Amino acid sequence: MGGMCSSEKTELIDAVRDKDIEQIKLLLSQGIDVNQKDEAQWTALHVICTSHAHKAHADGDEESAGEMVEILNLLLGAGADVNAISRVRHCPRSVLIPLATD
Repeated sequence: MGGMCSSEKTELIDAVRDKDIEQIKLLLSQGIDVNQKDEAQWTALHVICTSHAHKAHADGDEESAGEMVEILNLLLGAGADVNAISRVRHCPRSVLIPLATD
């Protein structure tokens, strides 16, 4: 069974960290695993939920919030697991629910 190097395993996660929507679309169209995990067992959905969600929401930054929503829609549309558990037992759903109710 062929292994992936670290950069290939986190390519989608890196694109999400960079908010590179075009790269995210390209990777998803190529069939990349939307639920791939990094060394902390984070998925791309963990990254967008924790790294960008609270900042955009707190700052009222409509452009960042719009990018976040677009990335969320892309990941969820590709089958991202909202219940994926990280090494420290966090899941994206636990971040999304408070944001949706504010």
